[in-house]
Amino acid sequence: MAGQENTDGDRAGDPCDDDHDNDDFADAVELHLGTDSLDNCPNNPSHDAWPPDINIDTRADVADVLLFKPLIGLHSDDSTFDVRFDLYPDDMINVADVLMHKLLIDTSYQ
Repeated sequence: MAGQENTDGDRAGDPCDDDHDNDDFADAVELHLGTDSLDNCPNNPSHDAWPPDINIDTRADVADVLLFKPLIGLHSDDSTFDVRFDLYPDDMINVADVLMHKLLIDTSYQ
């Protein structure tokens, strides 16, 4: 919309944009996960910016998917539940979260 700030340069002004970093994960999902909703690529090894990049190496790959193995089946009530793995935000870590990688395997945001 004309006159609206558009920090990510897409077609939607910031007030109408639900994905400010254009990484295909809505800002609300990134808030849930604790990732940076304004940046789609980590700037350093502790900057968790892109949701499918669990190990923060700028790639979504099998190494990220393998990190799910000990957490599959956990619910948010479980003491070892890690919200960072709840990519499909339903308070459970399950196949739906792993499938979020399906189209992103072997891609990077650099």
